[in-house]
Amino acid sequence: MIKSSAAKRDSTSSAEATSLKNLSLAGIDLTNSISSLRTIGYGLISLWLLDILAILHPLKPLDPVWGFQILGQLVERVGVLLIALGLVLLGDIQHRQKWELPLLKVIVRMTLATAIAYFCLVPLGIGNTVRIANLTHNQISTQAQAEINRLNGFSSAIATNNDPAEIQSFIARFAPNPERPSSSTQSSLPDLKQQANLLLKRQTKEVRGQAELAVKEKKQSLIKRSLKWNIGAILSGILLLLLWGHNGWIFRFKGNRVN
Repeated sequence: MIKSSAAKRDSTSSAEATSLKNLSLAGIDLTNSISSLRTIGYGLISLWLLDILAILHPLKPLDPVWGFQILGQLVERVGVLLIALGLVLLGDIQHRQKWELPLLKVIVRMTLATAIAYFCLVPLGIGNTVRIANLTHNQISTQAQAEINRLNGFSSAIATNNDPAEIQSFIARFAPNPERPSSSTQSSLPDLKQQANLLLKRQTKEVRGQAELAVKEKKQSLIKRSLKWNIGAILSGILLLLLWGHNGWIFRFKGNRVN
């Protein structure tokens, strides 16, 4: 089985060398082009690593918002890594420098580790999604309850206030077009209080409705991003895993031997 794999690899290497030789005879030499593409790949991997280090600093592992944003940024940047790996692993062992083989072995191993890391991001992303949803709900509910408590304070103040002018002034604050009573006598006081209480009830209902709408909108946006990034993390892990599996031939070469 090992001999068969080695023979297959030698056959592939020989076929690639023959193909490059034929292109060279035809006036087309791809050696420099492939080497340039591989150099670009190494550069892109370096830039990706620098970008990841900048993203991860400073570490806030207990912050669900930070963790969720890290998931998104890692998924959004995986395209650069995949392109870089594709360029670096382009072709076989042909026309490579001696230092490339040990480096390629490290890169392929890191490809497997990165694939596993992307898969591990999925449960973390789901957990952070739930935590952020709960935090958002609690935050909006707390703000809404504070506003409702403020309105209840107004209601208590109106119940003990017997000054029609002050109640009329309060109504003017909450009603855009308040109806003016025919007189400001004591007999109009119950009507003014009733009108003020109706305004407060309407305002309280609006606060609750706005809070529910805000929670719903933020939850929908959160779920949308979570699905996008978690699915992206799964696909990224699969692609990296395929790259690792398709380049196991690197470990069959011993030392720094290149052709």
